[in-house]
Amino acid sequence: MNKSLVRVALFGGSFDPPHIGHLMVVSALLNSELVDEVWLVPSGVRPDKSYYSSTLNRLTLVYALLLEPAIPLERLRVCEAEIQGKVPNVGTANLLRFLRNQYTNKDFFFVIGSDLIAQLPNWLDPDYLKLNVSFLTITRGNDLSIVPKLVPEGFRLHSVPQACACTISSSELRTLIKKGKVINGYVPASVAKAITSLGLYR
Repeated sequence: MNKSLVRVALFGGSFDPPHIGHLMVVSALLNSELVDEVWLVPSGVRPDKSYYSSTLNRLTLVYALLLEPAIPLERLRVCEAEIQGKVPNVGTANLLRFLRNQYTNKDFFFVIGSDLIAQLPNWLDPDYLKLNVSFLTITRGNDLSIVPKLVPEGFRLHSVPQACACTISSSELRTLIKKGKVINGYVPASVAKAITSLGLYR
């Protein structure tokens, strides 16, 4: 960890829609003292994933998240590299290569759920990831002690203190909205307003 560089946590996802769990992760990361900034990275076109909202609408929702009054804008930003197709080929390794070339004064970390740790050796270019990035683990569940037992050989991971992912998911929220159910408390007010304004997930 190079202390002369600005430490940036890359928090990727479809954000379709963003919800209170995403905000909880952002707060935990900024409070952890492991990083100086958090960059939200809406995912781009992927062969293994389909989206329910357009690129423009997903970006609108992510930027709506930044309108929340308690958000420290000097430490949180949106990285459009993937969603705008600026990264050649999909994959965390390629995203990191692109960003390291663009921002030589940054030290990038990648945020990952604890349920994905065991899959890291199967990610694109795992040897590059071992050498060039540390992962910040967001625990899904309450037992941080299980994380060290899950780490594949050669990968560097740090557990984020008090960062337990919210039980609500974007897919569950889409279902609730489609059924006309109440989503208050599950999504920030600014995001709920944008969803209504755009007429999404109906």
